[in-house]
Amino acid sequence: DAPTLARLLPELAALRPAERLTLISDQWALVRAGAVPIGAFLDLVASLGGEADHVVLDDVVGRLGAIEHRHLDEAERGRFERFVRDLLGGRAAELGWGAAQEDDETRLRRAALLRAVVLLARDPAQVAEAVRRLPPPKGAPGVDPNLLDVVVTAAARAADTAAFEELRRRAREEADPSAK
Repeated sequence: DAPTLARLLPELAALRPAERLTLISDQWALVRAGAVPIGAFLDLVASLGGEADHVVLDDVVGRLGAIEHRHLDEAERGRFERFVRDLLGGRAAELGWGAAQEDDETRLRRAALLRAVVLLARDPAQVAEAVRRLPPPKGAPGVDPNLLDVVVTAAARAADTAAFEELRRRAREEADPSAK
């Protein structure tokens, strides 16, 4: 219930990742059932802004993506983008776009953060960097495979008709299913 959740939000860091995932899932189910307003779910998300576990972070970004795709009207888009940018943009900027030597947890955390900041918050500087990182045709991908979807989506959104058709052609001709 709302009072219990309000007491729990400041203590989320004390929960194990699996418990945070369950809480997110339960609150999202309540939103989808119409039992809880979406604002209450966003309060939970705001409490997870410092989340370090990539699985929890990826789940949060996925739920924000569902909100952006299915529940957001155009009049609210700017406010939603600012919310996501304020919540996760600083951490995405700190991690940047990659380092030569780092662990999987960091790479996966970066992918979730950049997915949120580029695709949901549409941060202009991060979108420009994503587009810049689009691998050249027939070139070796110079981007972390975990970020390829972010890079290609950003490039497609920013593309004019000719560039978009080139991306479509490349997708049709790509033999590697993970790159396709």
